[in-house]
Amino acid sequence: MPWLILLLVSFSLYAQEPKNVSGVLLEKGTRKPLKDVSVFILPHKFKAVTTDKGDFAFENVPVGECTVIINLTGYEKLERKVDCGKIQSQVFYLEKKFYTSFETTVIGKVAKRDDQAHSLTQEEFIKAPGSFGGDPVRAAQNLPGVAATGGSAQIIVQGASPEDTGYLINGHRVPLVFHFGGLSSVIIPEAVERVDLLPSGYGPEYSKAIGGIIGLTTKLPKEDRVHGMAYIDLLNSG
Repeated sequence: MPWLILLLVSFSLYAQEPKNVSGVLLEKGTRKPLKDVSVFILPHKFKAVTTDKGDFAFENVPVGECTVIINLTGYEKLERKVDCGKIQSQVFYLEKKFYTSFETTVIGKVAKRDDQAHSLTQEEFIKAPGSFGGDPVRAAQNLPGVAATGGSAQIIVQGASPEDTGYLINGHRVPLVFHFGGLSSVIIPEAVERVDLLPSGYGPEYSKAIGGIIGLTTKLPKEDRVHGMAYIDLLNSG
């Protein structure tokens, strides 16, 4: 008999242990998760906030009848009596107060300012008009938002001063990219793989360039054998 009483007492104490309570909050009809919503359990005065997926959780909630209360602006108030010992991943739905038959939801990608970048491959800038035989910097004058300073190869980006345009080769700033008074750049066209124009939205690593950035990317050297190149024209030789 004493063993039976001890067993009943142990079972009663075990049954009254606090439980962890969890659930999911969704919008009724669309099943869209509702995030950053406060969920209350009374009379224990517990509070939780839903995640991006609508999940919420409480720890060590006393077993027994309790009331779940959710009150969100624009939705009907939810007040439901439940057994706190049996709430495990239960789904709760909130219904909108007002609906309109003309409501339309459009989901799309927001265009970043970096998307304004333009590029020219070697094949493109060599054939570009006004490039003087493939000068990659002069070829950039054909890109949108770019203007030239008369016969000079200097670049004006979006109306800024030519001195406000930055020039980079493989990410390294080049202080003087022109010779012969700006008639042509000092870059060998055959060594350049791509020309990039960043008219706006570039990061702080491109400082001191208010107008825009002209970036030149050189080709990777070939390692199969020894290579060399010589060139000469009216303005350059090398």
